[in-house]
Amino acid sequence: MLTEEEIALFCALKREVPARSLDRLIEIAEALGHIEAGKAKRSTVHRALQGQDLSARRPRQASNEDLDRFEAGFPNELWQSDMLEGPLLPDPEKRGGQRRAYLYTFLDDHSRMCLHGRFSFRGDLPALELVYRRSLQKYGKPARVYYDNGAVYRSRHMRHIVACLGIHGIVFTKAYRPMGHGKIETFCS
Repeated sequence: MLTEEEIALFCALKREVPARSLDRLIEIAEALGHIEAGKAKRSTVHRALQGQDLSARRPRQASNEDLDRFEAGFPNELWQSDMLEGPLLPDPEKRGGQRRAYLYTFLDDHSRMCLHGRFSFRGDLPALELVYRRSLQKYGKPARVYYDNGAVYRSRHMRHIVACLGIHGIVFTKAYRPMGHGKIETFCS
């Protein structure tokens, strides 16, 4: 528990430089000797700052800089992939139950052709690998791949597969600001 003086110190440090992170505030307070090392926890400092209306994230300015129209120059130059939530379907393992289906798909950016897609009850790495394998078997390998920011795409195993195939330049979407313009979503709708 923080004392009133310690809370006031954190508030003053935050007002001084509003961009300071919680970790930096704690680090400064400990370095100045105003609080013993390890006493202040991030969650406690966050609640204290919230109580003083000092912890709200500043809204980012909207930008259209990455939303220009883009299309790969030729087929197989760039493949895009995403996982979309599909419909609720009857659960084959549980009578009367329902499960969410997930769609993994690969799309050629130049032609907008669906290379391969598949629904699965699991949004996991083996489901993605199967769709990727089928796409490679049908159309060869792309020069680059453009992935969603999901954990399965960022997995070490997917990076290893791409590296073994000699595909250069994995591109990931920016978090909360995808640059793919919803091409897969548009294709599937």
